[in-house]
Amino acid sequence: MKKRYILIFFIILLTGIILRFYHIGAKSLWSDEAGSLITVHKDLKYLFTYLFKIDTHPPLYYLGLHLWIKIFGQTAAGLRSFSAVFSSLTIGLIFLMGKQFKDLTLGLILSFLFAISAYQIYFSQEARLYSLVMFIFCSGYYFYLRYFNYQKKTDLYLTALINLAGAYTFLYYIIILGLKDLFLLILMITGKIKKDFKHFIISRLVFIILYLPWIGIIIKKVNKLSGLSLQDNPMTGWTIPNVFIEYFAGIWKPDNLILYFLLLAVIIFSLVISLTRSRSNSPDKQSTIKPCLNIKIWFNFILLLAPLLGVIILPVKVHAFESKHLIFISLPLLIFLGLAISENRWKYSGFFITGFFILVNLCSYQVYYNKEFEKENWQQAADIIQKNEKDTEIVFLNPGYGGYPFDYYYQGKLVRYGLTNESTQKEIKEAVRQASNVWLIESQGRLLRPYNKISTLLSESYHPILYKQLSGYCGIISIYRLNPVSE
Repeated sequence: MKKRYILIFFIILLTGIILRFYHIGAKSLWSDEAGSLITVHKDLKYLFTYLFKIDTHPPLYYLGLHLWIKIFGQTAAGLRSFSAVFSSLTIGLIFLMGKQFKDLTLGLILSFLFAISAYQIYFSQEARLYSLVMFIFCSGYYFYLRYFNYQKKTDLYLTALINLAGAYTFLYYIIILGLKDLFLLILMITGKIKKDFKHFIISRLVFIILYLPWIGIIIKKVNKLSGLSLQDNPMTGWTIPNVFIEYFAGIWKPDNLILYFLLLAVIIFSLVISLTRSRSNSPDKQSTIKPCLNIKIWFNFILLLAPLLGVIILPVKVHAFESKHLIFISLPLLIFLGLAISENRWKYSGFFITGFFILVNLCSYQVYYNKEFEKENWQQAADIIQKNEKDTEIVFLNPGYGGYPFDYYYQGKLVRYGLTNESTQKEIKEAVRQASNVWLIESQGRLLRPYNKISTLLSESYHPILYKQLSGYCGIISIYRLNPVSE
């Protein structure tokens, strides 16, 4: 590997690390991050009990975070740095993919796109599992490419183990589990690569045996999620284009249709250029059979589009069509962008795509790194209560899930009650019987919303007076003072 490539890569890597750790603890934890902390902050028995009964996803991320916070603490920076480290490691993995594409320049381009991607940076600074999912998916992708090139049986077993890690990390990883192996099997059957059915079957049986303990739990969780309503997140003709634009541009939203369609045009143009590439891999003495670049391009294409088609069939549409739940397909999109940039047939297209990508991601930086940007500002909500509370007051949280991030920041002495859909008027009256006044904190996000039943019950006895509303990228926190109706 040429020293020039290594030097450029380390500059890219350093840039990516700086972007991922810059102000990593500055923003308030939001509800999902607080949920991660609640899951891992006690012992392993509590962790697994919580996962079995409440959380959606398998345990691997939470086990890692549980060990991480023992060393780096439970501060916002300590929690989020676990994700930032894996996102940084992924930059290196993506660079190595260039070797499997027989094109180190492509590896540099891909690592650069990933390093500055505002979308990836956003999740690298979140105490959730998505950056780990990307690391696992990229690891698997690398070894599939390596198997295409050299047909070594060790890579079959490595892909099986990495798939297992993905399945034990992320509920929606099951969407792509079969796609990669189906493509691999077709290549074997058609003679495009070595027919090693024996080790293919053994390695996949190992996966099935090791995943059996979690299969029953996964079925229950999918059945539970299938009951979620699409009312607040309906699928439309814009759903899939919006997902791709979010992967490309991050959290910045184009404010007019011209910019929107320009973004789509750049993405489609990149796909067309990549899919029409005709040059083959350079010769490699170690390759048993030398599959052309087109095999890898179509492998990438299947991984890009098939998951999107799959979630249309699956019952969990309300979750799957949030872009983060399909985060693994952001890699195939970046690969197509990289292939288009490195294509020589179109003289200036690479400069245009690269410049446009940098420009829109800079727009996302301007939004994300702004001091006013918050996903949900629970820190300010806690500060407001602390500065204005009186000893005989209480705090209601609707829904009660909002108590997780609120309690993380709240240092006052008031009693807090998390309200659920099962809370009754009698329970509410009992709670406020000796209180001089009541604070009500309602939080509403994409899937988290106040219980209407609770709002109705409270309105029978109290006049809610809006004290402060805190708007965030992921949700709105409304703080009310409740005055008795008799007043």
